[in-house]
Amino acid sequence: MNQMGTGTYSIAAYDPQFQEWGVGVQSRFLSVGALVPWVSSNTGAIATQAKTNSMYGTRAFELINNGKDAKQVVETLISEDPQSDYRQVGVVDAQGNVSAHTGNKCIGFAGHKLDTNFVCQGNLLVGEGVLDEMVRGFKTAEGDLADKLVASLQGAQNAGGERRGVQSAALLIKKNAKNMFGQCNSYIDLRVDDSQSPLLELNRLKNLHRILFAQNHSDKYFEFDTEIKKKLVIILQEIKEIDQTLAPHENMESVIENFSVKKGYKKDEVFKGNFINGKIINEIVNTYYSYEPEHYT
Repeated sequence: MNQMGTGTYSIAAYDPQFQEWGVGVQSRFLSVGALVPWVSSNTGAIATQAKTNSMYGTRAFELINNGKDAKQVVETLISEDPQSDYRQVGVVDAQGNVSAHTGNKCIGFAGHKLDTNFVCQGNLLVGEGVLDEMVRGFKTAEGDLADKLVASLQGAQNAGGERRGVQSAALLIKKNAKNMFGQCNSYIDLRVDDSQSPLLELNRLKNLHRILFAQNHSDKYFEFDTEIKKKLVIILQEIKEIDQTLAPHENMESVIENFSVKKGYKKDEVFKGNFINGKIINEIVNTYYSYEPEHYT
């Protein structure tokens, strides 16, 4: 079995509204996204860590597809593994049932927390409060599953996180839809493999993804934050919708509302509070590509 020791905190979760399954993870370990997260749409999300057994991912999907629920999956994984005392795993199945295992030889503090449609787990943590803040971060965050997974990791980090610090982070989400290229159901697949601030960079990439892969996100509203504003300013300048000197904080809402009305949208569709309609972002990006086809990859 492919095994690697890691000290890590992660969250596996299911969003029934948008039919999304995902894992968010951060660790003081190079390229943690290559080891811990395993996600399959219509099947589930698995985080395998501590003395990582990467076979847990494929085996868990096999068990779920054969009718096992999350609890039965974890029981089977542990019963089949003679080194289960060193393993930590969290499982969310296709229906959002959750289960987890923390082996008694995982390096402390090690533990897990189960909640509705999600499970948090960690080892080498500064204390149990890290897991409590992961739960709180997920449950109180606004936005979609990606926002909530990142908020959970941020809660862990704010509470002290892993005793060794941080190095890498990852966000993997799949859903019941093809991506913008029509080729697979990987909705979001982002990794920061080696950084002094991996979670900060992961959050930046998450927001950038909503611009560059706007078609994937057109069924949602997103927080109109600084990163999205900066990118939209550049695009709107390129398509001559705004003056080259306009800064992100200068009446961007009105500019985007006017653009949207010209494209046939109603003004009240564009924003909900501080959240922007993903369809509008997609409209802006599509207009940009129609002007500048060389920007396609």
